[in-house]
Amino acid sequence: MSTASAALLLVEALRLDHDPLDLIRRRAFDALELGVGGFLLFGGDAAAASDLLMEVREAAGRPLWLAADLERGAGQQFAGCTSLPPPAALARHPEAEVAVRQAARITGHEARSLGLNWVLAPVLDLDLQGANPIVGTRSFGDDPVGVGRLGRLWVEACQSAGPAACAKHFPGHGRTLADSHLELPVVSASAAQLELDIAPFAESATVVDTIMAAHVAYPALSGGVDGNETDRQRPATRDAALLQDLLRRRLGFAGLVVSDALTMRGFSVPEDEGPAAVEALRAGCDLLLYPADIGRTAGALERAAEADSEIADRMEEARARSAAVLLQREAVLAGSGNGGASRAVREVQSLADGSILEWPQPAGAPAGSDGSACAGLNRDRTLLVHVFSDDVERPAVGEPGRAFTETLRELGWDARLASEAEVDASAEPDKPPAGGHKVVLVISSPQAFKGHAALSPDVSASVGREMASGGCLVVLGHPRLLESIGRSGVCAWSAEPLMERAAARWLAREASRPGVAGELPPNQAERE
Repeated sequence: MSTASAALLLVEALRLDHDPLDLIRRRAFDALELGVGGFLLFGGDAAAASDLLMEVREAAGRPLWLAADLERGAGQQFAGCTSLPPPAALARHPEAEVAVRQAARITGHEARSLGLNWVLAPVLDLDLQGANPIVGTRSFGDDPVGVGRLGRLWVEACQSAGPAACAKHFPGHGRTLADSHLELPVVSASAAQLELDIAPFAESATVVDTIMAAHVAYPALSGGVDGNETDRQRPATRDAALLQDLLRRRLGFAGLVVSDALTMRGFSVPEDEGPAAVEALRAGCDLLLYPADIGRTAGALERAAEADSEIADRMEEARARSAAVLLQREAVLAGSGNGGASRAVREVQSLADGSILEWPQPAGAPAGSDGSACAGLNRDRTLLVHVFSDDVERPAVGEPGRAFTETLRELGWDARLASEAEVDASAEPDKPPAGGHKVVLVISSPQAFKGHAALSPDVSASVGREMASGGCLVVLGHPRLLESIGRSGVCAWSAEPLMERAAARWLAREASRPGVAGELPPNQAERE
């Protein structure tokens, strides 16, 4: 058994988001020489990513898996591509099924235009725990039937556009209270409860090309309370009871079982990555994503195959399955056009606008009526926008709040971002906002390594002080954040400029309703 054979089971990460291009290219060509099965790209400019993908494909001279996490469209990773509302927003769209199909189709078309043949989406986890730090708005919701239906629609639309889809994170990350990037979450739910989590994956099992296993332990599905302690604390990625007995035999999944990133602490500590990769292969994983050291991990797989015929057979099975699914997907890509992408701009604005909602929605009254989140907003010619972010990283595109204020100005409002001094001054309860109405923009996304879902104590206190002097509250995150702040407001779901612009249009439109806020500003009245 050669190292090249083992490396075919590994997918190397290329970090255009923070590594210099010369280092990325060297890493890519080293991986190709080793015989890697593919690449997983993160971030960077769309043109640079496309050029790199073309270069590695030509250098390889063979089919490769070329993947990216695109849960919110290609713009989630690559500057210059289209960002989309997160799954939670699509699910709340008035025409949710149409919205999901459109989002998946746009994602698939843009992925293939970049040179990708594999989209690591959709998330089929249920949004069951408000304190879950990693799911939240990435989920289509908490209803297993609804998530299963929308997830399958997303899979079918994406794969019809060309690239393979990936349902994740089997058998469900929704009940966890820990981030599997930081530690191994252990779900204490019973097997009967976990049937709800499994249901969305069962819905897509016969149509999706790949399913990603979670770095999460499920004692009730892996030996139960009387099972061996080591088995009960093993992540699904390394658990044959889940990957072979449940996913393969019971659900009938015939595609590729893939791991989440091997660098995550839920999978192993770095020094144990090689042995853990062997366990994952034995358990039923066909492709292993993002090893910390691809050469060392390939060597561990090679040595295990030489020492154990069962591992060697499992490796050959995984390689054959990967090759078959990849060739089938490449044939689909070669045989279908890229039609429909030209309608993306119009469709995307409609998707974003349709997902904005007032929370809580006024009982028995239309959104925007007196007492709503934007009541009185239009009485002032000047709008001061105060931004509070609880995210661990700045967004890839633009300054937070910039797209929001620019869109309002385009609609005839005199809107600007507040300075730090203005934020401090307006947070005094007895002092009204100077020069006009105040909008408080709160940003909080589910992010790897963040470790919490609710607002951090510092940000929560700052927002509370700010809202004590009044203002309109807009959350770029989950509507649960509005509940935690204890205020009504507008939910815009995620921090992309796309959603900022949609929130601005919503406020401008709702504030202009008769009886809500008086006359329109002259510039906007002329437009309408």
